[in-house]
Amino acid sequence: MQYAARFFFFFVLVFFSSNAQIRKMCTYESYLPVSEYIDQCGFQKPQRLLGLEKKVDSLFNLIGEQRNFQIKSCAQIRGISAMNFDSFHSPLERFVVIQENTLDLDSLIANHDWNILGRFLHAMGHHMRQHLLIDSIDFFEEEVEADEAVGFMLSKMGVSKENSLKTIDFVPDSTVNETHAPTIKRKNAVIRGWNWGQDGTSTLPKKDYVELLPVSETQELDYMQQHNTAHKEGKYELASWHALKAFQYSGGKNRKMLAEAAYHFHQNGQFAMSLKCYLTLLDRGIGFLARNGKLNVFVIVGINYYFLEEWDMAIQYLTAAHLMLPKDLQTLNYLAATYQKKRDWEMCGSYVKKMIKLDSKNPDHTFNLGITYERQQEVHKAISLYRRAIYITPTHTKSRVALATLYVNEANGLILLLRSKGYYQGMGQKKYKKTRATVNDLLAKAEQVLTKGLDLNPDDIRILETLLMIYKQTGKKEKQEQVEKRLEVLGQQSE
Repeated sequence: MQYAARFFFFFVLVFFSSNAQIRKMCTYESYLPVSEYIDQCGFQKPQRLLGLEKKVDSLFNLIGEQRNFQIKSCAQIRGISAMNFDSFHSPLERFVVIQENTLDLDSLIANHDWNILGRFLHAMGHHMRQHLLIDSIDFFEEEVEADEAVGFMLSKMGVSKENSLKTIDFVPDSTVNETHAPTIKRKNAVIRGWNWGQDGTSTLPKKDYVELLPVSETQELDYMQQHNTAHKEGKYELASWHALKAFQYSGGKNRKMLAEAAYHFHQNGQFAMSLKCYLTLLDRGIGFLARNGKLNVFVIVGINYYFLEEWDMAIQYLTAAHLMLPKDLQTLNYLAATYQKKRDWEMCGSYVKKMIKLDSKNPDHTFNLGITYERQQEVHKAISLYRRAIYITPTHTKSRVALATLYVNEANGLILLLRSKGYYQGMGQKKYKKTRATVNDLLAKAEQVLTKGLDLNPDDIRILETLLMIYKQTGKKEKQEQVEKRLEVLGQQSE
């Protein structure tokens, strides 16, 4: 074949973060860093292949898809590439970039150039499946999904199963790694997609997207009006369902109503429904939204996954949002919280540090960083950060309680040593007394931190309860009784 002797690179350009995300290129067999390729083409003024886009549109009409990417040519890029790009004018633009501007689908099939055709369809498959192509996701799963899309498209184009499998023949089994499956599994993915195309499936099977209803302009307009009325009356849950119905009766075209439904479901705490709507919206395309609107889609999808406790998916979408707008505190906060749920304290702390740089006057950020250091057993750093949070806001109860509790825990650890006969015999009387003095000093510091907090807010129940714990431990019965009486009074007042 005329293209057989050429070595084509197929790579995926992903979002970049110096902290966690790395741009990758997929050679169709593996992922590699592509920082050296980023500036070669620029992606500002490459030639857009409108003729090829029309051919792809015809194919997508056949399989019930809507093209969500542009096709461009760049001589500096070898081969064919699927790319997500969030720089310049708008976030998350999708591209398929090819080296030559003469690629033609019909001629590839006529010439049996399955190698090149497979790579081109695989690139489109990534976008059809809405892959974000960042290194916090499961590349293995995404590659298999893209291969399924290849088989499905070839089936709908009338290509036989035997020829469809030839798109994988050139991939050697030696390329198996943590991102790409063995050839047999990739062929199974192509066969699975090809069978979908033959068994009457009109569109590529998707994840849990919103189902459409028979198109009815009357029903669509009616539900739009009901949505607007409910929205004006502040009945947002009802408005979300009406907006969803309007989208379903529009044949999937009324994306504005779908966006309204997704947002209101989220606001009402219906995270699973919100997620379903937003994933459908991403599949249908968010080009009609302003830049901030596009950003909010990724943020809210990430937050939905967070509340559904799907931590890896939350990180995937929140990271994408963070790379679009690095200074968004809400995104940083949920990224830190998600890594905290995963008990990845190092990553959690890295995002909290970014929040502190952006919002240094907020004691919550400093407090949260203290928590991450405490989890990593870096007690002195945690103490320093709790003190800093108290300095920023003296009435910051969480920091006072955390600092006092840390002092008490340190004291308790030493008390266990003091009760050990071996410790006394090994250290001697002088060091034993010094350790005893350290225990008393730590407990005194804990009491002082809390009593200063009570001076600022005498009715702070959390501080009173922590003080009560200390007084019980130190045997200060008079102070213990005073705190107990105060807590009793506050309890009666709350009733």
